Amino acid sequence: MSETREKIAPFLIAVPLVLLFALISHQGRPARKAERNKELQAALDRQESAAVRKLLYQGADPNGEETPGYTALMHAVEHGDAESLKALLDKGADVTRKDTTGRTALMYAKAYRHKAIIQLLEQAGAKE
Repeated sequence: MSETREKIAPFLIAVPLVLLFALISHQGRPARKAERNKELQAALDRQESAAVRKLLYQGADPNGEETPGYTALMHAVEHGDAESLKALLDKGADVTRKDTTGRTALMYAKAYRHKAIIQLLEQAGAKE
């Protein structure tokens, strides 16, 4: 009986520790992602492309929406921020997404007459 206890004892310690670690490591992930997405929108407002890249690397959603239908890509287009736009495209921003009125990022770029942005979007496969 003593021999069995000695064999089981490490497991009795390890299993609760593994479970505790799993709970701690997953706690707050959705909240952190939501916070990163808010920070991403703020960085786009400030046209801080380095901060945009960092937040995307840390897990901010390149297709995140500030308001329903208005994506981070559209936000970068609005500000004419080519560097942030490139960062979003590099992380897989969807150039085909439409806002609630049916407009795409390319349509916004054309409305704002951002020629360099239009070219980047078209190179990424954007169409009206």
